[in-house]
Amino acid sequence: MELPYPRNLKRISEFLEPYVRDKDGLWRGKDLSMSYFIKKGGIVKPDEDESSLYAGFNRYTLLRSVNQINASMNRLWTTCELHYHMREGKSDRFCDGFTMNFAQISSIPTLYYSSISAILSIMSLFGICSYAEREPKLKLYNVIRTEDGFKFYPREDYLKKIFGSCPIGWHKQVIFMYNAFKKKGVELPDINLNAIDKLKADRFFYDYDILGQSTMFGFHGEDKYFEHLPTVLNVIRIALSSMREVINPVPKDCEIRFVSLEKSIRKVFGIK
Repeated sequence: MELPYPRNLKRISEFLEPYVRDKDGLWRGKDLSMSYFIKKGGIVKPDEDESSLYAGFNRYTLLRSVNQINASMNRLWTTCELHYHMREGKSDRFCDGFTMNFAQISSIPTLYYSSISAILSIMSLFGICSYAEREPKLKLYNVIRTEDGFKFYPREDYLKKIFGSCPIGWHKQVIFMYNAFKKKGVELPDINLNAIDKLKADRFFYDYDILGQSTMFGFHGEDKYFEHLPTVLNVIRIALSSMREVINPVPKDCEIRFVSLEKSIRKVFGIK
């Protein structure tokens, strides 16, 4: 089988319980050399030995999930701090001439990456991981925990084989995979992917379209930031809820920080 295993959070929680219980051993997953195993090829087969490579790869999926949700939180937090300090009446700015009109040219792309990190956190929990080989040229791989063991695939080959097509571009591929795996019976939680697509489009607008324009028309203000903020809050909330099903409490106080941040967002920015 070449689809992720197990395919729902309850089974994943039961499957990964030995690694979650061994909190000291969990961090050994960070020592894996992914490039070595991809070049070696083959499969890392299931093994009950908790010091085995198979155990190490399961720890790797957990650590990657934790890392991505922390990255998502940090990106969201950064954008909130930026917009908070740009609010009228604030006197502690780095430069008095900088106003909130300039904020979202940076905050929209960061919000987008926050949402993608949250999605990657969920996928990693389900045993769907990515690896990028950058030399001699960029090549993307999928690292999938299947029923037979961990397998490594060039991403384009894998997507065409399993789903019949492969969109061009890393960003499109992440959203495509999330939707396509769900259609194949992998019980990933429901996310508003249309809203993520709209955020992706605005991210390209703020990151790239400005490079071909001679004015700042369409780039001023905060309207787009606050339009997308609820979408990112929701996907992080879903990612944290998913992780809590497997690791409770969520490591690194990430959920505690999110609750505090969300409370401040609703109070200061009036987000409902």
